[in-house]
Amino acid sequence: MGRNGEGGSREVGEQVRRMGEKDKLKKNSKKSLKVMKKKRKSKTPSENEEAAEEEQTQHEQPAVAEPVGSFEEMGLDARILRACKSVGFEKPTPVQASMIPAALMGRDVLAAAPTGSGKTAAFLLPILNSLVSRDAFGDGIVRAVILVPTRELCYQVAGVSRKLVKYAPQLSVRTLVRKSGDGSVPNADLLVATPSALAERLDNSAAQFDQVQFVVVDEADLVLSYGYDEDTRRSIASIPPSSQSMLVSASLGEDLDELKKLVLRKPMVIKITMDDVGKSSGLVTHNITTLTTTQDKYLVTYALLRLQVLTGKTLIFVNEIDTAFRLKLFLDKFSIRSATLNGELPLNSRIHCVEQFNAGVFDVLVACDEDLIVSRSEDKPNKRKPKRDSGGRENEFGLSRGIDFHEVSTVLNFGLPFHSNSYMHRAGRTARAGRTGTVLSLPIEGKEQESLEKICAQQGLRLEKLVMRMDQVESLRYRVEDSLRSITRAHVLDARLKDVKREMLASEKLQDFFESNPKDFEALKHDKALTPQVQPHLGDLPAYLLPAALREKAQSRAPVRRKSRSNSKRSDDRDPLDNVGRKNRGHETSRDRYRHRKGIARKRRGPRKAGKHT
Repeated sequence: MGRNGEGGSREVGEQVRRMGEKDKLKKNSKKSLKVMKKKRKSKTPSENEEAAEEEQTQHEQPAVAEPVGSFEEMGLDARILRACKSVGFEKPTPVQASMIPAALMGRDVLAAAPTGSGKTAAFLLPILNSLVSRDAFGDGIVRAVILVPTRELCYQVAGVSRKLVKYAPQLSVRTLVRKSGDGSVPNADLLVATPSALAERLDNSAAQFDQVQFVVVDEADLVLSYGYDEDTRRSIASIPPSSQSMLVSASLGEDLDELKKLVLRKPMVIKITMDDVGKSSGLVTHNITTLTTTQDKYLVTYALLRLQVLTGKTLIFVNEIDTAFRLKLFLDKFSIRSATLNGELPLNSRIHCVEQFNAGVFDVLVACDEDLIVSRSEDKPNKRKPKRDSGGRENEFGLSRGIDFHEVSTVLNFGLPFHSNSYMHRAGRTARAGRTGTVLSLPIEGKEQESLEKICAQQGLRLEKLVMRMDQVESLRYRVEDSLRSITRAHVLDARLKDVKREMLASEKLQDFFESNPKDFEALKHDKALTPQVQPHLGDLPAYLLPAALREKAQSRAPVRRKSRSNSKRSDDRDPLDNVGRKNRGHETSRDRYRHRKGIARKRRGPRKAGKHT
């Protein structure tokens, strides 16, 4: 039996040896086959490029993930799930259903999805979940860095992050923008910064990023367009290569190839189209109304707003600041409340203006979205460094990119975008969070119309023509033209100066005061008329001027504020600017406030003298 056992073991050993030799032969045959294939291939540059692209696609495969029905199925921490419910996240969007599971597995992710599809929560949730579940927070060490292109988006992403860590308050979220702080990097678990701000502080604070575990580049195409390529390289180089990386954008173009090589390692590619988003969210309709002259744009805009054809919140995009203020002055003359938003305003004023618009304080916002992405003459990214231009505008400012406007019903392209990406980002301001929306463009016949049709063809959008019968609104033309003639270049410049002065005062001198007096902060209105020459009767639209089809349905009278009988200024206790100089004077009567306004000193009554009786 011993011999049989010994012989059996020899046979088994022989079989193992033969199997090992077969495996070696297979491996050698595979290697030789690869070598033969390489030898058969010619060494032309075109074939080498094809081979490189083929090798890259092997590492970057689009994600084909099974749909996740709820956030609970993702295995998120209970505190994160509770925060999701508190902010209204009921069901993951397509990009969240694909991106969150991939990020939770530790994969690098390259995600492309339309604006308004939930990309911010898609990269925040896995990062915050990892930090919270491992209790890796609260020690002031930077463990996650999120790079965004603009200041507004920086504060917005930080605001969403704080809401998602509501039930883990020890996890600190800080922002880092240019010209803020003392030049050092703040101690925080999650840092949201612009590339330029982070690059400025690397010389003195590079050691603070030694333990970073996550890095995200949000709106990656815009990061490059703003000239942040060098700053982004410096920022990424300071972060350990072992960190998990995510690159998020609305589109994947060739300009992102260098950034992908710098940030990502064998990423999982997630591509979400408009059709995928449309299945779970709202529907956007794209309309076009072709006009003849620029004055027709003002006429159609006035008719749509005044006759209440456009209802709900309306976001009007223009391409120049002068046009924004001209349109604002034009709407003021007809008592249509509106506000302007542009890069000349201080950061606090811009944020507060967006918050008031989202809160419904006013329904019309004229947004100046100067084309910082693509020059008018060629479709190439702008490689200039993001510095302030001669007009004082700030290139770290972007309106159509990433800013979350709530419940916008209509996006009106008063000035047309110059690039397809710009159009898509403008359109992404509406139909968010499962709602429907409309994008209406007002091109002039000729080049503007051809450019818009080309943009929509590139994006595969169906452009529906909205026929505007100009004869129906022709009765309003004389009012429009008369108002436009009264708005001169000098009026526009004066309005710009007044607006900047007012907002600068509110942003700098009153910052500390408003922190202790939040009610007075709410009293500052961004929709104030910029000119005193507002004629109240223009807010009244007589019935004979209404189109015949709208005389019964449209409301013919706009709400006009009537002046007080006393024609006096508002009381100083409601004026936040007057409250700054007022000290604590205790309880005051209306007579005391009147004396204070008129500068009348209060007489003190002394003891009556004998013999003086009146």
